[in-house]
Amino acid sequence: MIFHAMRTLGIQSVHEVIKIGDTPADLLSGYNAGCIGNIGVLSGANKKETLLEFPHTHIINDITELPKLIQL
Repeated sequence: MIFHAMRTLGIQSVHEVIKIGDTPADLLSGYNAGCIGNIGVLSGANKKETLLEFPHTHIINDITELPKLIQL
């Protein structure tokens, strides 16, 4: 899915992609794709303890924290 979205949007490098999700599968897909950012969000399906067990760059409480995290 990540590579399909990249192709559709004309993005050449996973070093330009941040994957955000609320499940272990989301974090695994971002990790496996090699995304520069792999962010777990706690306002969804899983608790912090669960998401911490999977590869991630950040864990945030909800998406309102995202803009501050990805400022250029």
